[in-house]
Amino acid sequence: MPDVLILQHVRPEPPGTIATALDDRGVSHRTVRIHRDDPLFGVGDPFTVFHWHGDVSALPDGAVSLARFAQTGHQAFRYGDNAYGLLCHLEGTPKPMAWMTTTFQDELAEEGLDAGAIRRAAMGHEPQLRDTARTVFGRWGDLVGELGLRVT
Repeated sequence: MPDVLILQHVRPEPPGTIATALDDRGVSHRTVRIHRDDPLFGVGDPFTVFHWHGDVSALPDGAVSLARFAQTGHQAFRYGDNAYGLLCHLEGTPKPMAWMTTTFQDELAEEGLDAGAIRRAAMGHEPQLRDTARTVFGRWGDLVGELGLRVT
């Protein structure tokens, strides 16, 4: 087994992408379904995460889909034993949402999206979002430890 473990938020880029406008499917807290058992995703099924992205219609050859959202497809995948990709945001709690909606306020305005509504939704989902993030990132840390590495 290689001595590296990667967990990265991925941005859809060609090939295998579908460009979408930001709308209630692309910027929102939505429920995703666990697609496969995996050591990283030991969360309840379904679970809520924050979406702010385009869609990935195809995964790299050899990748395994781990979580899906019916309207936008793949949300999490594993490539081999040691590389994970996430499209959804596990950090969709109030503080990160305040930063994101302020930093990208022009993008939200262009799409006619309400930053306040996004922040309020984050507050409503906060306990479950924190539990999900704690579980997934904690398990990622455990996997790093099993490889004899440390999180820096």
